[in-house]
Amino acid sequence: MRASKVRPSFFLHLALIVAACLAGDARASDKAADKGGPARDDKAKPEAPPSSETSGAPSKTEDDKADAGDKPEAEEGSSEKKSPKDDDVQRVVSNKHLEVNARSLRLTKTARTRLLAVAARYAESTGKKLVITGGDRDPRTQAKLMYKKAEAGEDLLALYTRTDLVRPILDAYRTAKSAKRHSERSVIDAMTKVIKAQVERDEYVSRHLEFGAADVRSRGLRDSDVAALRAAVRAEPGVKLTDERDTSSPHWHLGL
Repeated sequence: MRASKVRPSFFLHLALIVAACLAGDARASDKAADKGGPARDDKAKPEAPPSSETSGAPSKTEDDKADAGDKPEAEEGSSEKKSPKDDDVQRVVSNKHLEVNARSLRLTKTARTRLLAVAARYAESTGKKLVITGGDRDPRTQAKLMYKKAEAGEDLLALYTRTDLVRPILDAYRTAKSAKRHSERSVIDAMTKVIKAQVERDEYVSRHLEFGAADVRSRGLRDSDVAALRAAVRAEPGVKLTDERDTSSPHWHLGL
């Protein structure tokens, strides 16, 4: 049998077909790489759980620690602003020289020491206790007192030395009173707001607001008692006595 001859053009055609197939596979691999992944991976590895840095979940911050009980100390300007005087404020109670009838009598250490010294001298001279009827105040208590005095027609600018603080309080009083529908409570609320803002700036229209004053009962005091009180105050440096017997709440004011 006669063998057939294979033409050279057949091998050339076959080589071209193989080259075309190889080129096609290469282009497919390039496209897969451009899309960010391998051309083919039948055994995909399981993805690791996302960390807090990549998943978008917030990491534990100082606020989280504060919520958990590790609260940072209060700083100046925060909602928990703390007056330096708060640390040395002490409650004063009755003793053999002093009778405390005030709702609350808290004083700084210095003011407490001065009051006790005045009371001791007064008791030694008169044989009587010094009776305290007014002590520390919060802004609302101060507003109520000033409202009462304003309603009674008292001159608050003459009564208080910090007239720069009294004026905005009086402005709030007059503005609130001028409203068509106002009440005692709404007026006192307006005055309290002003006083509270002043206290937050460490400005005090009265020393009662900063634990530095006490009111002494004036009712029943004889002239000799008043003279003894004045002498006891003069003997204690840093104490000022103010006669407020002609006000709507008669008393002697001790600035300590």
